[in-house]
Amino acid sequence: MKRISTFLLAMLLIGCQGEQNGSPEAISDNNPAAETGEDSLSFSSQKNEPDTTTQSALEGMGAVVVPNPNGGIKSVIFEGSNLNEGAITLVTQIPELEILSLSGVSIKDSDLDGIGKLKNLKVLLLGSTPVTDAGLIHLVSLSELERLGLGDTQITDAGLKQLQSLKSLKMLFLGKTGVTDKGIAAFREAVPDCQIER
Repeated sequence: MKRISTFLLAMLLIGCQGEQNGSPEAISDNNPAAETGEDSLSFSSQKNEPDTTTQSALEGMGAVVVPNPNGGIKSVIFEGSNLNEGAITLVTQIPELEILSLSGVSIKDSDLDGIGKLKNLKVLLLGSTPVTDAGLIHLVSLSELERLGLGDTQITDAGLKQLQSLKSLKMLFLGKTGVTDKGIAAFREAVPDCQIER
């Protein structure tokens, strides 16, 4: 748990790899400010209002929330918190979310259904939760996921096999699980660029 918390803190300080330099306006092919001749700074300030309502609600539920430079929410950390269903629902309504930590939180496999729809998620920490193989099927659509923490959960080789489609995965934490050496070998063959920690 301490290793995952340290890793998450480092990720928050340096940011996720793969972020593009420059503002979304500079990168986008559809830049309304450029087409109309408007000053991009004034356009930017209109488009990127901070999501203070969602942030305040999450913080009121015990989360640590880190905004992104565009006014959205980059990360939500609920480590060790007692969550209600409203918290999970709120989190699943943040499409730009990149980092989510639910380590030590009592979540259900069914809660992962909404989390699996967060297409920009790069880091997901579920260590020390009651997550099982049945819940992992909801995560197979997370095509941008680079780091996944599943240490101290009830997953087995069957659950790990479901995650073989996550080709962008670079780091997988599996300590204190029911995963065997055989299951890890099969996963490494399917996702060779992923480092596995047990």
